Amino acid sequence: MGSFNFFLHTGTGLIFGTVVIVSAIAYFIIFLRSLNPQFGFRWFRTRAGAFKMVLVIVLLLIGGCMISYSIYIQEQIGFPELTFLAVIAILSGAIWAIVSKTGFGSETPKPRGVIISFLTGAIAVVVWGVFVYLFSHFYFNWLLKLVAEVWGGWGEVTTRGFLILLYGMTASFACAFAIGGGLALALNPAKVNVKTRLHLLIIPLILIIGGSTFLLSFRSDAVSKYDMDKRTLAEACGIPESATDTMTVVFFGSKEGVPTAGIENWPFSVSPMSFMGAGKVDVSIASLKKIEEYSKSHLNQTLFTRAARDALWRGYMLNWMVREATAYQFVATRDYLITRMLFLSRLKNVPVTKEAVSYADHFSNETNYTIGKKGARPLALIYNHIGMPDKAKYWALRSDEPDEIEISEHPLVTNGLISGRIILNEKPFRGRVALFNTEEEEVSAISGFVRFTNIVDATDTENGLFSFENIGEGKYFLAVMVKTEKKPPEIEVKHNPGIVSISSKAPKADLGMISIRIR
Repeated sequence: MGSFNFFLHTGTGLIFGTVVIVSAIAYFIIFLRSLNPQFGFRWFRTRAGAFKMVLVIVLLLIGGCMISYSIYIQEQIGFPELTFLAVIAILSGAIWAIVSKTGFGSETPKPRGVIISFLTGAIAVVVWGVFVYLFSHFYFNWLLKLVAEVWGGWGEVTTRGFLILLYGMTASFACAFAIGGGLALALNPAKVNVKTRLHLLIIPLILIIGGSTFLLSFRSDAVSKYDMDKRTLAEACGIPESATDTMTVVFFGSKEGVPTAGIENWPFSVSPMSFMGAGKVDVSIASLKKIEEYSKSHLNQTLFTRAARDALWRGYMLNWMVREATAYQFVATRDYLITRMLFLSRLKNVPVTKEAVSYADHFSNETNYTIGKKGARPLALIYNHIGMPDKAKYWALRSDEPDEIEISEHPLVTNGLISGRIILNEKPFRGRVALFNTEEEEVSAISGFVRFTNIVDATDTENGLFSFENIGEGKYFLAVMVKTEKKPPEIEVKHNPGIVSISSKAPKADLGMISIRIR
């Protein structure tokens, strides 16, 4: 990573930036002098020359402001609008006509010479701009995406990925500028014979043919290998983008110490994490199966592989199929740092099982991961939760704030039990019940973030009966998922358990019969 850090160093960035700016200015001055050998600061010696120089500078500033506005304000990433191109062409043609030695060698501009200079300048710059756009499109919309999703990583860009981007940017823009510069010289309105112009066109034509061939071949290969022709994960998997189903969730929370019930509508769609923006996807069970099929049929990485893995764990979590979701989330932890942190955050709340212990041991293995002070904190909390105080203390001492991590002197409860029975509209409830962890004293909503990170476990009821085993110490609340035509206007709950606490003094909680009436 040494070379990577070198390129990211502030001093190196300033040197590179200075070289690029100075080179661009020098190239532009040399190009203007090729149009008119007399171009330079000597123009300021005469009133007419000074006027021309000031006019050129003003036109350049206007063009630069327009380009900057288009890129940074409008965030334009598609092909420039015709109006924008027309204005740039007019500005470029005007600069060309002012600077060039018009009139085919005559010092006095003639109307015909001015018109020819203007048109050739406009054409040269537009053609140049088209190729700059094509190569920048290749870089930003193809190469950058492939590095981020296939050849490198997002948030953890490898040295190899960075070098691919660096060399790709250099080659792309060097080729585009070489084409533009060659075309501009070949179309120079000054007195140049046809043979010389044809010679000047050789290099641009070679680059145009070679570059076009490369781009077509690159795209064809990227389409077949990496699904470059697909816009979204939904399109790649052949599933809807918007939710095809919406479920009603009733949760038993608390407000000001009094148990309260809430009701929410959950559309079954997610926006999977992706550098390139994979769009929204439906995560009904049928759609999740298709995403699984896509992942299995594309064993090599595609532009949507990481997004598919992310959609799978989020989708199964939204369906309260926690074990499937946890398995897919573990696989997705190798893609993004934030996914690993979310997974570690969940581990300090999940049921204490052999799987939970194996996950903790996996992420604490320093042969696989470099664990800093920030990473030591969640590991300490996880081991404390699963009843391993020695390991919890070890990681707490390696964290950034060890004194703020409360480690129990004795193993915490790891075999807690929460059970009960749910009656819906006077009938035993048949459906899924979920258990959520909370660190708050009040629960008045299940936000989108909590839906994915605070769910502890879920189970199907049998004759309305449910139970959650191997629960660790902490505070929890229940929620049930039901199918309704629309969000019910009223809900009535009897024997609402509110927030349930599991501790060494109360390791088991029998919630009795919870009655729900939806009107």
